[in-house]
Amino acid sequence: MTDESHDDKFQTIGSLTSKIADSLKNKVLTSGALLPSGTNSLTGTARKPMSLPTTTPLGERGLAVAPNSLRQMVATSRNPAEVDRSLRASLHPLVELSSECEWLTEDPYQMGEIRRFGVSGEKAPDGLQSASELIDAAHHPMPIEGIIAALTNVRVLTISRASTSEDLDLTLAAFADALGEYPADIVRKALRDWPRNHKYWPTLAEIRTSMEPLLRERGMISDAIERARRGNFADRENGAWPSWLEKIWGMPPDGPQQRLDAIEGQLRYPETPSTEESA
Repeated sequence: MTDESHDDKFQTIGSLTSKIADSLKNKVLTSGALLPSGTNSLTGTARKPMSLPTTTPLGERGLAVAPNSLRQMVATSRNPAEVDRSLRASLHPLVELSSECEWLTEDPYQMGEIRRFGVSGEKAPDGLQSASELIDAAHHPMPIEGIIAALTNVRVLTISRASTSEDLDLTLAAFADALGEYPADIVRKALRDWPRNHKYWPTLAEIRTSMEPLLRERGMISDAIERARRGNFADRENGAWPSWLEKIWGMPPDGPQQRLDAIEGQLRYPETPSTEESA
């Protein structure tokens, strides 16, 4: 390993941002890009102070914002936790968001950690659709130019092996392409913190690992909204009367009874083919 901070090659590194970005203009990086599968698990992360249980309803903390405002926050924020709070606050009037915490664990630092979010129903008309738009906004990616600039900063502030200008172009382009799938605030936070905590240029796997704890809560909320859009409401799983059945049959106790009567009626008196059809 050699320290390239005084290498003459870095005299022109500032021009790499626009140069590499132009070569990636045709890449498909939409504002609604979702996280790749497998990025919601929390592995290999540093311990943090024990979290205590709270009775504060989910979503009441933070500032509720519209999708465009949340997208702008993601594009500029250096604090993913702040974005997560605004996301929960924005979802609060739309859907009933609940959480399951981890209490039975051998690790006291994980006691009380949220391990899963759920959606028990909609609070507003088209609440799930509006919630889905907020989820898309919360996953707004960083422009290629921004990723290249952040990677260049990491390159200058860390030790890496000597490489040609062409190799450096390819390296930054490949990293930028991969990181373009993640929310902008989380990429910004991970790349900003790397030189402060590490001496050497990272591998892509190391950057992804550093982003996992930052992605965890947002990923679980995204999974909950997606499950709800597929109809797997948490209250249905718990045996309660879900809102989608309430819209069809009415509120309990009349709604469930009418539905049961209709089902039993079909079972007792199944339709039989007419004599003409039988003939």
